[in-house]
Amino acid sequence: MDLLARFVGIWMVFVIYIAVDVEGAIYGETCSVNSDCTESNAVNCDTTSGNCICEDTFFRKTTPAACASRVALNGVCELAQTSTEQCAIDNSECIDVSGTVRCICSTTHYETGGACELRIALDTDCTSSDQCVADTDCRDNGAGTDQCQCTIATHYKSGSSCIARIKPNIDCTAVGQCVTNAECDTADTGTCLCNAGYTATPTTTPTMCSGVVKFASLSYMYVVPILVSMMFFLR
Repeated sequence: MDLLARFVGIWMVFVIYIAVDVEGAIYGETCSVNSDCTESNAVNCDTTSGNCICEDTFFRKTTPAACASRVALNGVCELAQTSTEQCAIDNSECIDVSGTVRCICSTTHYETGGACELRIALDTDCTSSDQCVADTDCRDNGAGTDQCQCTIATHYKSGSSCIARIKPNIDCTAVGQCVTNAECDTADTGTCLCNAGYTATPTTTPTMCSGVVKFASLSYMYVVPILVSMMFFLR
C-alpha cells in the first residue's frame, strides 16, 4: 500500500510538472532558459530581468499586444506603436513623411547604404548636401574642397554655428548677418537696412528686401509699343 501511494504521488508530481512545462511562460513572465518561453516570437529569456522577451528581430506591439517583426528602413510603420524598437535600423524612427508613415533616419542622421550615419558637422568634408547637419549645404569652401557650410541665403556663420539671417529693421552687430539685399548699418542705426533700390517687404514686420524693376514711369507693356512707333516715324 505504501508503495502504491508513493507511486501515485510521484506520478502526480510528474503530471503537474509536464502541465506547467507545456503551458510555459508568456511575454513578461518569469523564465530561466529560452525553452521556458512559449509565446509566439517571444522565446528569448532575458538573463538580466529573468523575463520572456521578444526575439531579436521583433518588437513588442501595444495594440494588439504581440511580438511583431521590426520594420526595415523606408518600410511602412505605425505611429500608434510606442516602442522605440519598431524600426530595425539603428538611429531610425517612425515618422510621417508627406502622409506616408515610414521608418527613416532621424534628423541627426542621413541614409547611406541601408544604414543611418551621423550627419556631417560644419566645416567638415562632404560629397552631398544630404549628409550635412541642419542649415548647411555641401559646397566648395573656396580652397577647392567641398565642405558642409552655412546655407548662404538663410544663415550666416558665427563661431561653430549657423545663425538665421537677420530681417530688415532688426538689430545687428556686423556686416554679413542680414538677409539678402540688406546690410548691417553699424555706423548709425545698428539695424539691417535694405540696399539702394530695394524695399523691406511686407510693410508690417518685413522679412526680406525686394527690388522693383522700373522702366521710367511706365510699365513694360506700354514702353514697347511707344518705342516701336517712334522707330516707325523716324524711318
